[in-house]
Amino acid sequence: MYVTTQDPGVSYTWQSSVSGNPGTWSGIGTGSGITTPAISDNTYYRVYATCGAAGDTSAATLITVLKPELVSYSGATRCGSGQVNITLTGTGSFDWYETSGSSTVLASNTSTYSPTVNSNTVYWVQAYIADVSIRDASR
Repeated sequence: MYVTTQDPGVSYTWQSSVSGNPGTWSGIGTGSGITTPAISDNTYYRVYATCGAAGDTSAATLITVLKPELVSYSGATRCGSGQVNITLTGTGSFDWYETSGSSTVLASNTSTYSPTVNSNTVYWVQAYIADVSIRDASR
């Protein structure tokens, strides 16, 4: 991040906060621009500009961390061949695969999948938000 219009004699102090609430801001660097540290949670950023005794704080900017997540799943138990219903909960959109390395999608953008099975079967689910994804097994 950087200050787009820099003024001579002005000092810039960059701050971050997870909540954005007063009293929760921490200094993370000085100068007209910074590279933010790696973050794992949504984080607010702002810059405090000072010139002599005068100072002002910019509006805060929220950087959102995309976290696709598979929280839980529920499957079905059956004897013999037939259809089962598998449902999962989580964050994001979900695509279903036959194997962990498969590129063939069995079902797309759905939290439920109802295949016909003949034996114990493992399906893989990929959770994604935009270009961020994780893949895990649903049994």
